[in-house]
Amino acid sequence: MTDKIPSSSLDNSLFTTTSKTTSTTQIITPNTSENITTPIPSLPPILSLKTDWVFKWMFGQEKHKPLLIDLLNAILQGKEPPIIDLTFNNTEQIGEQLDNRNVIFDIYCTTSDNTHLIIEMQNIKQPHYIDRALAYGITSMNKQLNTQSNWHKPLEPVYVISFVNFIYFEKDSFISHARLNDLDTGTAISSKLNLIFLELPKIKKKSVRLSA
Repeated sequence: MTDKIPSSSLDNSLFTTTSKTTSTTQIITPNTSENITTPIPSLPPILSLKTDWVFKWMFGQEKHKPLLIDLLNAILQGKEPPIIDLTFNNTEQIGEQLDNRNVIFDIYCTTSDNTHLIIEMQNIKQPHYIDRALAYGITSMNKQLNTQSNWHKPLEPVYVISFVNFIYFEKDSFISHARLNDLDTGTAISSKLNLIFLELPKIKKKSVRLSA
């Protein structure tokens, strides 16, 4: 059987449902007539994608890269060009000085057009998680500065995409996208640093259409 899930929506069952057999998710792309099918590895019933190491196992391996690309394209639809390919980067970012604390991301990758993506799964509520996500994005941007000798080359976009298993924002939508905007006009000053939060408790399970 094939589970058909529109790429423009996310289903909380992706983070709660387990299966003893390998299934296939069929992602329906809105701008093409063709469907993209990506095998979903099976998980033992006691495991959940809301656990960070399970999340990293599912989406942070080279052999599961097509699954991560499908997930990211669903989230970034309308914000960035469709991701064709990406490269996994070292998730541990070394501090600039000996007394600096190292930063370890869940998943850190770069797309073929040099967009930097940091993907985090946060299961336990933290009162200052937004500060942490902001620091992660700044860390990635700072690494870009270290590779450039001057300011003649622009910075590449950075997205910190956080799946959080708690309610953070007082609104109905489960997805929030923040970047540097003018407070008076609301227009974007820079789109280089982006924070995206997906509040999993707000995602309602939807009926899944099955086909033989």
